[in-house]
Amino acid sequence: KRMSYEEFLEEVRAGIQKYLPDEYASNEAQIVKRTLNNGGFYYGFFARRQGSNTAPLLELSSYYEKYMKGHNIEDMLREIAATYYEKDVHAPVINVDDFRYENIKNKIFVEVCNAKKNQKELENAPHEIREDLAERYYVEYMMSEVEIGRIHIHNGHLQLWNISAETLKKQAWDNMKYVSNYKIMSMKELASEYLEMEYEEIKENASEIYMLSNENALSGAAYMFDDDVMQLIAKKLEDDLVIIPASINEVLIISKGSAEEQGTFSDLKRVVEDINRNCLSPEEFLSDEIYLYEKDTHQLAILDTNEQQLGMSMNM
Repeated sequence: KRMSYEEFLEEVRAGIQKYLPDEYASNEAQIVKRTLNNGGFYYGFFARRQGSNTAPLLELSSYYEKYMKGHNIEDMLREIAATYYEKDVHAPVINVDDFRYENIKNKIFVEVCNAKKNQKELENAPHEIREDLAERYYVEYMMSEVEIGRIHIHNGHLQLWNISAETLKKQAWDNMKYVSNYKIMSMKELASEYLEMEYEEIKENASEIYMLSNENALSGAAYMFDDDVMQLIAKKLEDDLVIIPASINEVLIISKGSAEEQGTFSDLKRVVEDINRNCLSPEEFLSDEIYLYEKDTHQLAILDTNEQQLGMSMNM
């Protein structure tokens, strides 16, 4: 009889020590629940090496799947221990000093998430509600030569750094403008199959659809709240903008005139809902709404499919 996932986790916690090198012997292994965007979560294992003040977290579901396919538990513990050690020795050492505000302030950025789905996480974090979304902040750090990690900023960090939420917000947006770079690409420039499919859905003859993100295409949807960027696109398209949330990483933008030529806004909303259900992982979901940015008033608001807008000023 195979173990349940809960039993498997307990087996890892209790049995991993003998497969890890001696430098882990003085610290007990732990299983922790890590929350993901939009209320998802996973269970991970960590153990601290002697003399190290950080420890990576190793997600365990893939090892459980292998176990369920017939691998024995000893082989799994051996593999988890080897993978963990490899990950741990290559993890960056983060000193308390490294996390002083002066040292990390240029690594603070903005992301947007769905406010309702992340309500619990937002209770303890500086954030700003923008329509059905929330603007929140994170610190970026290198986990390895190729892997970027992030730490979401909580109220405790503000106390630690002795700064206000307003200071944090200003610093994060300055970094979005001067450290990170937004990226605007027309659909013609995009070869990605996923976006081509969306392009089909929104109809081939739409004049120009643009994708707005950042250079590494992570959390780039936040730029929909950068008024300078939206003004730039509005000037280029000489029109108000309809914003389609593709995911937390990017948004699609089309001129209001083009969108109206394609049919009703409720048709467009149905396309968004369909893409959200069928093409996105739950963690990447941003919103089922579509938005209108009015270039003359600098307002961005949910586009009511009954064609009524409630404006929201974007002047920071």
